[in-house]
Amino acid sequence: MQTEQTNVKEQQAPETAPIAADHGKKLVTVTINGHAKEIPRGIYSGMELKALLGVPESEVLDEVIDGEFKPIGDHARVDIKGCEVFISHRHHGGSS
Repeated sequence: MQTEQTNVKEQQAPETAPIAADHGKKLVTVTINGHAKEIPRGIYSGMELKALLGVPESEVLDEVIDGEFKPIGDHARVDIKGCEVFISHRHHGGSS
């Protein structure tokens, strides 16, 4: 049984249909790096969300859900309903 819910869906967005068509007119408040920001509710790709929130393309965008950081891929679809919390940071990783 899955007890954790997430708004992040790792699906490739169809190249022919812009995700922006799913955006609503109602503004909702989300938090990015501790700052409240109003954006239209709706479904965004990870790249669209980065641009809307002012996150550089080279950084990683995570959604904070129940205290856990969930990375949002550039092609993930994120359903923004309001009250979501995001953190951006430089990409961590390396080779051994």
